Amino acid sequence: MGLSSCKDKHAKGWSVKANGDDLEKVCWKENSKSEHQASFCLYKEKLLLELDEETEDKRSHGKFRLLAIEGTDFCLGASASRKLSSKEFSRGSFSSCRLDANQMWELKHNGTLANGYSGLCASMKRNQANAGTGGTRSWLATGRRGEIYLAFFNLNSDKTVISTTISDIAKALPGGNLIHTSCTCTELWTGRNFGVVTSSISMVVQPHGSSLFTLNCT
Repeated sequence: MGLSSCKDKHAKGWSVKANGDDLEKVCWKENSKSEHQASFCLYKEKLLLELDEETEDKRSHGKFRLLAIEGTDFCLGASASRKLSSKEFSRGSFSSCRLDANQMWELKHNGTLANGYSGLCASMKRNQANAGTGGTRSWLATGRRGEIYLAFFNLNSDKTVISTTISDIAKALPGGNLIHTSCTCTELWTGRNFGVVTSSISMVVQPHGSSLFTLNCT
């Protein structure tokens, strides 16, 4: 996922999906002959009523923020030092949600997801994986309230046990020191509560699947 000119063909294909009583989703699905191809989705955040007048004006024009995962505090933002050409592509980024114009998005009638601050649109490009590609990957981030987010990605064709240690997590955090702390851990996709973890975190991850954890350490 990234940012591109709104004229780029990869910027089209976004639509809204109802999600029951939960947040609406904005999803992208490539034109494909496969009806079973999964969509990539983000969550529309409900804005609070006490927002300032400027933001209320944005809201009345159908603009909203986009969460990476429902219930978390990471919003999609757009920024660029210069205007991109129709063939250029840059990375989007998720950061703590703020009332900033670069985190306000609008779904256009032509299926583009536009950010007025940057003049860019969210776009998707599928990378063709090499036949021999496999292994595991991990991702780490911190939230505004000090919570830690950890993701495991299984690139293999079989179920794989992926593990990490609390000490390795601490090394990856700027100035992080979790040696003398106690962390509670929950896997967000399944809702599984790991309770207090002191040494390591392990999870069986499905083929080409992922797991996302939130850790609160004191």
